[in-house]
Amino acid sequence: MSDEGHHMRYPIIEQRNLDVVGRRALRRRVRRLGELPKPNAHEVLVFRVNGRLIADNEQRSIDQGHVVDASHVSLVDMSLNMPVIVELAIRAADATTFTVQVTFECTVTDPVAVVRNGRTDARNFLEGYLRSEHRIFELGQKYRFDEVANFRQELTAGVTTFITGNPPTEPGMRIQLAGIEVIPSAELAEFERRRRELWQWSVLEVEKSSLFHTVTRTLEDQKQELEEQRQRHDHKLRAEVGTFQLDEVQKHFDKMGHSSQLGAYLALVTGGLSPVEFAQQLRAQAERHEQRRDDTNRHALREHLDALKVWIRQGGTDNVNVDPDKLDALFNRLIDDVATAIDSLPPKKQMESIESRRMTKEHDDADSKQ
Repeated sequence: MSDEGHHMRYPIIEQRNLDVVGRRALRRRVRRLGELPKPNAHEVLVFRVNGRLIADNEQRSIDQGHVVDASHVSLVDMSLNMPVIVELAIRAADATTFTVQVTFECTVTDPVAVVRNGRTDARNFLEGYLRSEHRIFELGQKYRFDEVANFRQELTAGVTTFITGNPPTEPGMRIQLAGIEVIPSAELAEFERRRRELWQWSVLEVEKSSLFHTVTRTLEDQKQELEEQRQRHDHKLRAEVGTFQLDEVQKHFDKMGHSSQLGAYLALVTGGLSPVEFAQQLRAQAERHEQRRDDTNRHALREHLDALKVWIRQGGTDNVNVDPDKLDALFNRLIDDVATAIDSLPPKKQMESIESRRMTKEHDDADSKQ
């Protein structure tokens, strides 16, 4: 028998009816090879001989009396603490099913009693034993299939209490509880699978969100740091450029001194003035220079004339032998110089100069009358 066969049936693994062994002349009666099961080391044969059951623990030969006279033989498993699993389907509150596995450890203590009682499969006996406790099945009505943890806890307590107070008994066997387990049903397995997937998805989403915020915060920090670096760089650059420009201005100032014209040229070269503005500044500078020169000439001429008039008024000509022709030539020259100076002025300046001389003449005439 295979191991699978041993688990399929326990404690009586196999049973056979035996033919009557007849006599053959003067030969001894013997059973043919293959009529009897071949027991393993943990198994025994139990023969029925004339209504009596005899356990052959010594593995007697096929010509022994009870072996030859037996009408039936059973092969019994004598394994120590043989696990026997009983599976129960318990309805849940949501019309699904909890699959419960209760494991017992069984040991055959009297093979003859086991054969006499006819318990070929302890699983059937133990399943009936558990089903006799109706409260086990009522527990499932309190829980949905997704509340399997709570159901398992109460079921374990209930079954343990039942078995302790009313242990299973079977002649020739010792039976004890080994464990209780709730096996996930197909619906529960699918539910748990989807819940794990959802949980994994949630974890991934949280990690993605955390990573996104981390990257965003890092980028913002980097952006802020770059902005601060840029500001520091611009500040430093402006300071360096300002220092450079001051140095350059100082150099140019040392070269050009107080020359406004050179300053205008410098502004044009460095971009401080456009060509139009530069031309306007040059024109304004030329006009100011011309104005200063005219004012200087006019002032010098006026001083000479005043001095001459004072000299004449004080009678200077009375004591000096002056040639009238030379005196006329001198006045004519003065008149020509004044006319030439006025002609060199712009029209507006000419009018201002003529008006100024007119007022000066009136003032001089008033002084001479006094």
